[in-house]
Amino acid sequence: PLARLRNQLDELDALMNHAGNEQAQEIIESLMREADHILGTFGALLRIARIESGRREQEFEAVDLVPLLEDILEQYQPLAEEKGIDVVFEAQSASTWGDPDMLFQVFANLIDNAVKFTPRDGHIELLCQVKTDGIYVEVADTGVGISDADKSKIFDRFYRQETCRCTPGNGLGLSLVQAVIKLHKADISVNDNNPGTRFIVRLNATEGSL
Repeated sequence: PLARLRNQLDELDALMNHAGNEQAQEIIESLMREADHILGTFGALLRIARIESGRREQEFEAVDLVPLLEDILEQYQPLAEEKGIDVVFEAQSASTWGDPDMLFQVFANLIDNAVKFTPRDGHIELLCQVKTDGIYVEVADTGVGISDADKSKIFDRFYRQETCRCTPGNGLGLSLVQAVIKLHKADISVNDNNPGTRFIVRLNATEGSL
């Protein structure tokens, strides 16, 4: 029903544009944006439900993390440059067992948040290190940070801390991250970066990677 509503609004927008009714067109475009937001929210909830069901675990494969992280950085580098944010990437060769699309989404979400909440001329670090107990991927920024009270809530669905309320979003990004992390039997922690935030993801390495 939401998709049909969105399509009908799109058709109506084209008609109003052809008729030259600017006021009606602005209202329709506002409704289209709201429909897109609702569709995005439902889409995220469905992805979380599928992940939590564990149905995609049979699709796991060896994932080379360095090129995956490089692809994500290539996607977000222009946004960082627009804000004058310095991005440092340091990585050791590492391979984990998992779903490459899901893992891409995890680190894309974390880097997206880092770019979004880091002020102009800030600093972001993306590190990938191999240790005796697994692979550690860290995403650190010099942004607004997360209070101690919020750290226990940020992975809850729809939760958004006060400093984030003015930015677009549905409060599901980190819930999706946590669902993927649990499916991969990995761990994630959130720490102070003084200033900013440092997310640390520990993944299991494939045999021979340590």
